[in-house]
Amino acid sequence: MLITPLPGTLDGAVDRLALCELHSDVPFDDDGTASITLHCVLSGKVRAVVDGLPPHSLPKGCAMLLPAGKALRLVAERGRGAAARRTPVRVLIGNVSVTASVALGLGDTLRQPMLHDLHAAPGAEALLAALEVELERPGTGTVLVASALMKLFLVHAARKLAQGETHSDPRVAKVVSAVLTDPGSPHSIASLAELIGMSRATFIRHFMRATGMNPMQFVAKARLDHAAELLRSTDLPVKSVAARIGYLNRSHFSRAFRRAHGMDPSQFRSAQAGEPAPRIVEDVEAP
Repeated sequence: MLITPLPGTLDGAVDRLALCELHSDVPFDDDGTASITLHCVLSGKVRAVVDGLPPHSLPKGCAMLLPAGKALRLVAERGRGAAARRTPVRVLIGNVSVTASVALGLGDTLRQPMLHDLHAAPGAEALLAALEVELERPGTGTVLVASALMKLFLVHAARKLAQGETHSDPRVAKVVSAVLTDPGSPHSIASLAELIGMSRATFIRHFMRATGMNPMQFVAKARLDHAAELLRSTDLPVKSVAARIGYLNRSHFSRAFRRAHGMDPSQFRSAQAGEPAPRIVEDVEAP
């Protein structure tokens, strides 16, 4: 049996998911975020205006990938008839993580809004239908279905955008792939530079030019994104999650996770499951 590792799991590719239900007289306005955002129309029809340019009409099943810093207004478009007026206009919105943006080369190539239809992504239509059912009675699995749908859109949109190229710099792409495939490995600037046959200084310069990040900042972000995905989708104890991403000390992991995600790992897991947040006692180092 031959098992070939895939180049990056895209764990946590789209995070901070939010469901926006639009009403005809109340638009959704966003002045632009520091990250690429993905907007997927789950039901109804939406008019999207980006930076005051002519509007795009987005029907159900259409996704829009929006570059960082672009101002956006979403307005519900209501059809005629009672049935059209009763149909909720829902848009699922998520931030594309830095690791996913770098891995897919989006930061290099995405300059204008990109529209993508679900029919171009096999399986997306079934996920969309499943998510519609989930939204009527949200539960523990709702976030997982929503996340799967957004990941699928993101990957296909990135393939279309890049036309088969995974990254503008193949050497940087090789490093990104190695980190995302196994974020818990003891990566260092020296080991990553050796992977692509560069000196430390040359590697840092190439990596920062391609990604805008220091290599070890990228490794830390990839580890904590992967940790969030493990907390969201598994029942592994927090200590085991920490060990999988390369943290031997749980309290060090908890502090790093809190800085990255705004809450303790246990609180994060409860929030993702829609449960009351546990009371957290601050971790204390063993003497």
